[in-house]
Amino acid sequence: MFCPECQAEYRPGFTHCASCDVDLVTTLEEARRAVYEAQHAASRGQDQLLWRGKDLLLYLQVLTHLPMFGIPYLGRPAIPPVPGEPESALLGSSSMEFDIWVEEQSFPMARWVLRTCEESRQERLEDAELVKQGKTPALVAPPWKPEDEDESLLDSTFACPLCSANFATHIDQCPNCGIPVYSRRQADQTDADSLSSLPHPDFTKALRAALFKAGIPFSNSQIRSGNIVPTLAGVRDNIKVLSSDFERASQIMANILRRWEFSPGLGVSAHLNNPLDSYWPVRADDNRWEAEDLTAHIWSGTNLFDLSGLTRALHAHEIPYLVDARDFTTATVLVHPEDEEFSRELIRQITEGVSFE
Repeated sequence: MFCPECQAEYRPGFTHCASCDVDLVTTLEEARRAVYEAQHAASRGQDQLLWRGKDLLLYLQVLTHLPMFGIPYLGRPAIPPVPGEPESALLGSSSMEFDIWVEEQSFPMARWVLRTCEESRQERLEDAELVKQGKTPALVAPPWKPEDEDESLLDSTFACPLCSANFATHIDQCPNCGIPVYSRRQADQTDADSLSSLPHPDFTKALRAALFKAGIPFSNSQIRSGNIVPTLAGVRDNIKVLSSDFERASQIMANILRRWEFSPGLGVSAHLNNPLDSYWPVRADDNRWEAEDLTAHIWSGTNLFDLSGLTRALHAHEIPYLVDARDFTTATVLVHPEDEEFSRELIRQITEGVSFE
């Protein structure tokens, strides 16, 4: 038995710490967690536990998207590593848990973000299971290509499955990633997974360095050489690895995460556009429209990622819109009747994965 305040150990049969006047807990891990949470509560404004779990990808996905909605947060390991604990003691551990804390006034919106991330994560897990069974996920559209592109180009041109760089002729390996280059058709069928896209330069640098040291190829791992081929995948934050390397890469990332705390202002950059914000371009003023003129209901839904894709498309085409999400569960998008037909076409294109540039 252990005291959650002074962490003194007691013999079986004792239930109360005589020095601190508090009840004992069963394990030293529980005591360390209690001390850690007490220190957090005394020094931070985020006092509502939004999530605790072991799913690293869900953890990073939520941290990535909370700033998009202006939500302050603290992301950190549920229990800190023991000072001086060697990396080998952590590698491969299945007991690593992580916390996300938010402020009380932000909790309803943060819960909505969490639900959307959980839905997205579950869909990815289900799709991965179908792929393991040799099946094609029903909701996954094939990679987009121009309608007039010659089908034979998929076999006569080449690409990297990690960074998506294209090559007119075959080369031994991708200069960005250091892995073999495949025909574009084969590259599309080669499994690669996103490990992290958290917009935190220092964490990204540490993760890249650890993967490089472990000899695990990842997207743009050769970026230090300066010989970079233009890619479709972002080189700044998104780190992809081959599916065959994903488990080992995840263990390496878990070890790094055990020693990091994240919050906006501590290296995590915020997204510029909040999908819940309404948009009023100059075009609306030129047409002398008022907010009450936006009466055409084009979309309602609970998934914030779907909302984000739609509002980005409307914004790109300078279509004014209003977003109503007062209940923190469902968002409704309204546009001017003059823009209704085009807006619905945008929704169709987004849903079907068609390019609408």
